[in-house]
Amino acid sequence: MGAQDKFSLYFTGTAILLLLIGLTDCPYGYYTFLRIITTISLAWFCFMDFPVFARFIFLLGAILYNPVFPIHLGDRDIWRVFNVITAAALLVGGIAVIHKLKHKEIKE
Repeated sequence: MGAQDKFSLYFTGTAILLLLIGLTDCPYGYYTFLRIITTISLAWFCFMDFPVFARFIFLLGAILYNPVFPIHLGDRDIWRVFNVITAAALLVGGIAVIHKLKHKEIKE
């Protein structure tokens, strides 16, 4: 596993951790930072070798969390649900990437 792959996975792990911390009441600036990190992670998965449907889901997530044109859903409880779903999607995507990288290393 190369340094770039490790960095990407650490970045995704950071996004998952931030999403879970976002389930608590945090200052508004925290959620802006959360949007930036989460959007980058989701956009990264859009360019990975996943099925089209999975990349489409990651794209929708990136649009939802984008900090440039924020989507306001209103109640924080709704965002908490999306944070859990997004953290789970990133976790599954990260595990899939690790599996693909290990499978690739075995072939080489």
